[in-house]
Amino acid sequence: MQLRDGLTAASAILGASQFANLSLVSASGKRFRFESGLTQSVLGTLQISGNGPPIQMDVTASGTVAFLNLATGGTQAIANVGVSDVHATGQHLAPTQVDQGGSGNVQGWFGGGGPTTPPVPVPALSPIALAALVAAFVLVGLRRQELVMPHYLFCK
Repeated sequence: MQLRDGLTAASAILGASQFANLSLVSASGKRFRFESGLTQSVLGTLQISGNGPPIQMDVTASGTVAFLNLATGGTQAIANVGVSDVHATGQHLAPTQVDQGGSGNVQGWFGGGGPTTPPVPVPALSPIALAALVAAFVLVGLRRQELVMPHYLFCK
């Protein structure tokens, strides 16, 4: 879905929606309002671009929050946006950007220094390799104990 500049200074996205792609672009600093308490989900590409004054994103009812969820496999192209009371619940959004005029309450947006990446599992030892490692440590410990204690203590 593409929302662009039009005859009104604000547009609202009402209801809980799931988009394959969502593009919010404005050269006039348009205001996009998300319905309070509901989630807008984007599976593919999320584009938010203020080509001039920053786009402003907020909610339909002051004092509440709305949610924007970019799926794990989705991509984002976000620049020149101010956000108020919209929480990112999927990927961290606009991690290299700063809030351009929003009033805050923007969990999951901005900062962080770079794009987020999904966690990567750390390789682990198999049970047999782990047992061999433990046995090696035990043998090293016994050998060290033998070197530290006088040898005559072990003889009768």
